[in-house]
Amino acid sequence: MCSGSKSELMPSNFIMEELKAGAPGECSMLLEWAASDDLVASKREVEEKGLDFDEASYWYGIIGSRKMGFEERTPLIIAAMLGSVEVLKYIIGSGN
Repeated sequence: MCSGSKSELMPSNFIMEELKAGAPGECSMLLEWAASDDLVASKREVEEKGLDFDEASYWYGIIGSRKMGFEERTPLIIAAMLGSVEVLKYIIGSGN
């Protein structure tokens, strides 16, 4: 009989922003907006709140061929990987 996974499970109250000490909590939101090509939200957070497109945060995805996990990614990487053209053009054009 299967006794379940031997690996540690991620707690249900897990918060991505707590993974990286010193990173702004909003940093992972830039990844979400880059993934969905939300240029308006991305511009607002960078221009009004001073968030940085160069700041890496954790993104959940496939590692290798069979595992899922967190890897550090920037909004530029996420926008390029997912084809978010408007956000990608803005990031490149801004020179940040």
